[in-house]
Amino acid sequence: MAERPPRPASDHGKISLETASLLQNPEADRTNDVPNATFSERAEAIAREPLTPLTKILLVLALVLLLSTSVFIGLFAGVQHKLNLERSRNRDGERPPHATFTTTAITTSTAISTQTTSITTTATRTEIITPAPGPTAPPKEVSPYAVFNDMNINTTHKEICLTPQCILLSGSILSSLDTFQDPCENFYDFASASCSNQSSSTSTDLNHTVAGGWLRAHPLPADKSSYGNFEAVAERNRQVIQRILEPNTDKSSFERSPDQQIMRKLRDFYASCISEDTLDELGTIPLLDFVKALRRKFRGLKNPSSKESIDLTAALAFLHSQGYSLLGASKCSSIIDYVTAGVEALFSFEIEGDVGRDPNDMTLWFSQPSLGLPSKVDAEYYDDKAILDGYKQAIERLLLTLSEEDDKLRDVETSESVTIQESDVWPPWPWPPWDEDDDDKGGDKKPTNRTERVHKIAQKIITLEKRLAEASLDLDVLVQNPIATYNPLPLSNLTDTLPQIDFPEYFAAFTPRNFPSIVIQTYPAYASSLAETLTRTSKDVLEAYLIVRAALALAPHLGLRTEAWQAQRSLYELLNGIKKGVVGDRSEYCIEKVEESLGFAVGRYFVNETFAGDSKEKGTQIITDIVKAFKASLPHIDWMDKKSGKAAAEKADAIRVKVGYPVSPDTEDASSIAQYYNLVNVDKVNFFNNIISAVKSDQYKKWQQLGKRRNQDIWLMFPSTVNAYFDPPANEVEIES
Repeated sequence: MAERPPRPASDHGKISLETASLLQNPEADRTNDVPNATFSERAEAIAREPLTPLTKILLVLALVLLLSTSVFIGLFAGVQHKLNLERSRNRDGERPPHATFTTTAITTSTAISTQTTSITTTATRTEIITPAPGPTAPPKEVSPYAVFNDMNINTTHKEICLTPQCILLSGSILSSLDTFQDPCENFYDFASASCSNQSSSTSTDLNHTVAGGWLRAHPLPADKSSYGNFEAVAERNRQVIQRILEPNTDKSSFERSPDQQIMRKLRDFYASCISEDTLDELGTIPLLDFVKALRRKFRGLKNPSSKESIDLTAALAFLHSQGYSLLGASKCSSIIDYVTAGVEALFSFEIEGDVGRDPNDMTLWFSQPSLGLPSKVDAEYYDDKAILDGYKQAIERLLLTLSEEDDKLRDVETSESVTIQESDVWPPWPWPPWDEDDDDKGGDKKPTNRTERVHKIAQKIITLEKRLAEASLDLDVLVQNPIATYNPLPLSNLTDTLPQIDFPEYFAAFTPRNFPSIVIQTYPAYASSLAETLTRTSKDVLEAYLIVRAALALAPHLGLRTEAWQAQRSLYELLNGIKKGVVGDRSEYCIEKVEESLGFAVGRYFVNETFAGDSKEKGTQIITDIVKAFKASLPHIDWMDKKSGKAAAEKADAIRVKVGYPVSPDTEDASSIAQYYNLVNVDKVNFFNNIISAVKSDQYKKWQQLGKRRNQDIWLMFPSTVNAYFDPPANEVEIES
């Protein structure tokens, strides 16, 4: 090891070994030895010293801590700025109290070298927790109809309605909540209070809603597939209607002749439905008579026993003009309403406005029909084995009972010594028919008994319906896509595409005042698919298909003990998830049927009971205020330009507001109501025929609109209906009483 060189002599004398550093840099600056050096000289001397690795690490750590502190300070300043902005928006200038929490973190790093270095850093984090805002002032009591403050959207105070009606409404809303549920975690149970939390209904905690919620208070009735607020209100409306229909109702308010005529129809219609003994005594005869008439139309009036020629056009016109009422939507409108329609089969027609050219020009629409099973994408129900088995069983039961009832009726006629020529027997034996034109040709393959024939024909009916389902447009597109379903074409296009139907003869059966030249087809491909299906289907299968369509639609109007009613009911229970064998109150069903068939007549007396005073004016004012609020909001919509905003305002101004009850027919004029239902023939005994008569009257009135201008006073719903709608083609809002 090389010897260390001798230390040079100092100008200031020798340094004592006792005071010298053990590890002294021989190249250290002589300035440190100067006892009178200034602070700047010392700092300059330190700066000139070379950095050791330890010093470099400490400097990097200090720089990182400095940057982190800067970032946290910036974030804190941003949050504080936002809080200040929120406070500044409070016009009262009150700042909610807040709590400040400070946390301190101390980090110490120590290193030993020729000098002892100790670095301590402190980080401070401040959190400000602001409590939820509370009311700034007591509620302001105002008129229940003062909803808008001179159409100023950004009103300073929330105007609170404290009338008894508003308090009751608020109470009903609060009683429907289950405040034991966290709305952020389970909003459905919070808002509707399902039965999943039964314990909350017995709680005595006054800070929570004790009522238990709407769903818990309204369990689903066993005879219904659904139940909601609308149905609850409808039940109260039915109670009012029942008091009107009962014979002991006071007649003092309708003693004039037209009112007597209306009330007689209403009460006879109700009596024909409510008498279950009379319905059971009539049995299946009303439906059997209908089926016989249908078969005569199908086989041709001139030679009904012939199997060689058929008249599909006459049979369809007859079937489409008869029918039933149901809750549903029109094929060219999404409005859910009581649809009084003929029995749908193969296709359907509607009379509605030409939405692409002139919405008030009533035009003919051609569309697909409803089917025996609900329509879904790609005929999904027709691939479900459980549902398909239930449907097939219902078809077989209907065909068997019609055949057996016809045999019984024929035996009665024979026992009464009525001479019946074989050529005049209708329907000709064997029935249900055996298709001699199908693939199972040959006597050895023909079934030998009625049950086997029914089983085979039922399967062919399902095959036919599945083809129709596959050819149909998806319901989502049919109801919700007005562009895809608007296809105006000349009538000749339809007649050429579907040559099996004589459309001029078909239209003549409905006696319209105008003959259509343009037909709007919701799905043009369906007509061509239907033509191909009819070509592939034998006439016996078509006949059986039409009979099944009629039986499924009309069997509910028979007595509950008939086999036809029970067969249709079994299918209804299967498709709607209703408990088997559970039937609702008969009076409820009969009130619904009276309302569906003679709704405007019922509405005259319902309005008299429930919609007196200035209710109509108040309801109209509410809708008018909503329209004004909508127009006032248009300038504040960022994505809407001025031109679009102007067009929207003009459309809003053009909306027709209908509240309470119609004037066509005039609810306040008994003569107008009586004239409207003049074609409805009501029998106190035959409920089945009463339904048919009401539907035929509605079908006649529907076809009389073809080619005319829209009657803007016509309503699509009845005054007692629990509903409201906006109809885009008619540009109208309707709110029933």
